[in-house]
Amino acid sequence: MSMLTLTTIENKVLKVRPVTDEKDLPLSGSAIFWLDMNEPTKKEGELLFSFFHFHPLAIEDCWEEVNHPKADDYGDYLFIIFHEPRTSEKRFTTKEVEFFLGNNFLVTFHKSRLPHIEEVRAQLEKRPELFSRGPDFLLYLVLDDIIDNYFPVLDKIETRIDELEDSIVVNPSRNTVNGIFSLKREVLHLKKVIGPQREILNRFTRAEFPMVAKTSLVYYRDLYDHIYRIYDLAESFRDLLSGALDAYLSSLSNRMNEIMKVLTIITTILLPLSLIAGIYGMNFRFMPELSHPWGYPWALGLMVAVALIMIRYFRKKGWL
Repeated sequence: MSMLTLTTIENKVLKVRPVTDEKDLPLSGSAIFWLDMNEPTKKEGELLFSFFHFHPLAIEDCWEEVNHPKADDYGDYLFIIFHEPRTSEKRFTTKEVEFFLGNNFLVTFHKSRLPHIEEVRAQLEKRPELFSRGPDFLLYLVLDDIIDNYFPVLDKIETRIDELEDSIVVNPSRNTVNGIFSLKREVLHLKKVIGPQREILNRFTRAEFPMVAKTSLVYYRDLYDHIYRIYDLAESFRDLLSGALDAYLSSLSNRMNEIMKVLTIITTILLPLSLIAGIYGMNFRFMPELSHPWGYPWALGLMVAVALIMIRYFRKKGWL
């Protein structure tokens, strides 16, 4: 559902109200404000140009479906693309969130509902003094909530890896290898997202952007530590999945070797039996035992005796 929400603070009281047009927005250079654009329409999105005068390329990126995380400095404001995780999906997915950070404003743009916005707004209602720390601190609060939500996703991925490893030991199947490749794609997507986001936060910690106050740098360093840990976990997941795939292939090879061993033993046992049957199946007229009354039982008994002797020999060698 489309909704534009303006958050300000008046007399130390947080004010949250809907926005319908430019008249509802504060004048340029006024007090700190936060505009959240939740599933905006094209008409509502025109505010990005008509009121804020943001660069057309940044506005175009807002409407694009797939963008890599990045931070572009346009002088008077900072444009950031960040990815937030979706924990409700069976597979790991992310959704883009765009931020415009200025000296006295923060604009959040997202084409689907973002629960992190509501959580941060609830936090501000409890502690409205946080709003007065500036838009850079508001950005930190939203990014902090987004990054924290990566950890439950990582726990789910780790659980799925453990289940795959158990299935490899107990009963490896085609579903097992399909699950491994599926998780490898998800972990690769995680790395592609976390890597650039880690670099974005690293730029924040180096104080590259003038609209980020020095007092806020310590908070962004904390975010960088968290996302660095997420990146390390993604690396470990990739190694675990590579090991799981090697274990699956090794298990498959061992099973094939066991099958081949059994078939080889059966073939080896049948060879002398086929030889005996072939000898007594020759149709020469003058053959010993050919007219013997016990010839048939004798041949069968000889076959059984040879088979038992071979089986005992194989067991003694440890081949069975």
